[in-house]
Amino acid sequence: MSFRIPLARPCTGPEEIEAAAAVIRSGRLVRGPRVEAFEKAVAEWAGVDHAVAFSSGTTALLAALRCLGVGPGDEVVVPALTFPAPAAAVVWSGAAPVFADVDPRNLDVDPADAARRTTKRTRVVIAVDQFGMPAPAVELEKIARRRGALLLVDAAC
Repeated sequence: MSFRIPLARPCTGPEEIEAAAAVIRSGRLVRGPRVEAFEKAVAEWAGVDHAVAFSSGTTALLAALRCLGVGPGDEVVVPALTFPAPAAAVVWSGAAPVFADVDPRNLDVDPADAARRTTKRTRVVIAVDQFGMPAPAVELEKIARRRGALLLVDAAC
């Protein structure tokens, strides 16, 4: 007998299934009116003029790094245990990923280890909300700021 233990199981009900089906029935799978409505709702919620939806968390991370001017010669601290997207986005931006250990209690990046791994070349610290567990963003932002870097939070998971 074979069985599978899911890493994560989405919580979907009839409303989510119908919403996905409505998009498919519309014939607009890319940049349709539902995406525009989503972007507007996110912008209003965040209190900003604009929000942009991406096709994946990976493309969002790469765009954010590029917008921040991260490139060759720069370092970005990323969790050593997470989906490959954060490190891949760093490599694709031309920078070097620097892997920080994670806290075994919640699998989020360990702030103490992240602090040890920052250098004068650190431009960004990426925190990942691993399996829905919020990363210690307040601590990580303080660590990043001490180096003149920024915190980027990846909540795609």
